[in-house]
Amino acid sequence: MNTPRLLAAAGLLLPLAGCVTAEQSLGPDGRLSYLISCPGALHSMSDCEAKAAQLCGAAGYSVVGEESNVRSFVASGDGEAPANSGRRTLFVACYTAVPQDPHAAPAALPADSAR
Repeated sequence: MNTPRLLAAAGLLLPLAGCVTAEQSLGPDGRLSYLISCPGALHSMSDCEAKAAQLCGAAGYSVVGEESNVRSFVASGDGEAPANSGRRTLFVACYTAVPQDPHAAPAALPADSAR
């Protein structure tokens, strides 16, 4: 086995792959939010959307922002070659199942439970 060639091939393929990652933060309105990154040619924006759905659950999410820095072609010795590499980023804010007001007073107990 030719190890240098194998390492060189792996180095060329590495930019095409990548893991979908998510960084948790607070959105502009204070909701739980995620910055989701889908790098490489093996992922699309729909992969970012699927990760958002997984993270936010049944309550859903709203898109705060998105960016796609993808190159469809790169220069090669013979002209241009398809690449579809780069990074797609999706910033989402999760909805909550029951909207919570942090300044709301605790709910009052029913009259018969006060005994």
